[in-house]
Amino acid sequence: MNHPYFRPSLQVPRSGWYALAAAMLASLPAAWLYAWVTAPAPSPADPLCTLGMALWLALAASCAAALGKVRHPGWMWRAGAALGACAWYLQWAAWLAQPAPSAPPLDLLQAVREAGAAGAGFLRPDLVLASASSRATGASSFVAGAATVVVWLVELCAFMLPPALAGARRAAAPFCEQANAWAREVQVPVHFRFIDDPDGVRRRLEHDPRQLAALLRPCGDEETPFAEITLHRCEGGSAFVTICNFCAMAPEQVPVPALRTLAEAAPERVECFAQLDEPVVELLRVPAAEVDALVRGWEAAAAS
Repeated sequence: MNHPYFRPSLQVPRSGWYALAAAMLASLPAAWLYAWVTAPAPSPADPLCTLGMALWLALAASCAAALGKVRHPGWMWRAGAALGACAWYLQWAAWLAQPAPSAPPLDLLQAVREAGAAGAGFLRPDLVLASASSRATGASSFVAGAATVVVWLVELCAFMLPPALAGARRAAAPFCEQANAWAREVQVPVHFRFIDDPDGVRRRLEHDPRQLAALLRPCGDEETPFAEITLHRCEGGSAFVTICNFCAMAPEQVPVPALRTLAEAAPERVECFAQLDEPVVELLRVPAAEVDALVRGWEAAAAS
């Protein structure tokens, strides 16, 4: 018997290993550039560089999961964390290979030599760890040395967690095993009436997904709060639906400063919405043959 919700098949094909290796290779120049930008001394721009590197690693892990067709969130979580740890270690090796601040400007030949030294250091973790330990213990005080180690650990977490989470999330996306392809996401361009009883609707849809048309009624775009539907279509004939409730946010609740300013200046023109609680249903299996007819019917009802 099929489970009412989508469940990843926990498959890790050989292409997933190749995609992970490619992502690690792609992280090498990014890690070297990160080390070059943040050396030789700390600066106020370093947190932005760390954030940019974390986002790059998250993108690399997500692409590795998508292109490698990895359907195992746990494996992809560990692979993303390994990708971040690898990039963190490489930028350490490259950072330690940086010339002293008093050295002359870097030319092309010196850059090649520096990259070679970083590569050699990458193959000698004992030297990298010894150099890092000497820098921590050689700080001006114990507090300064401890703070340095804390900063390094925070940086390591910033490198590991985003790619781990992004990779696991991508690997948990709906996948069609019959067609060996990812499901196509379709955002239904219709708002539905707010679902006041999410638990009751959830139980009824789990019992009979064919009640989707009876339980959801289109509403006008100006009506708030409302519900939205996202469909995932598989070429092999499967379909999954996610239903979320949304409500309007007060201007002071908007997390993005620019949008908050616009909402406060023109509240009648700028409206922001946020998802309310957990999804009513998330990736619920529905009869694929009825999906197209449902969407056409909803669009016609909303247009009338």
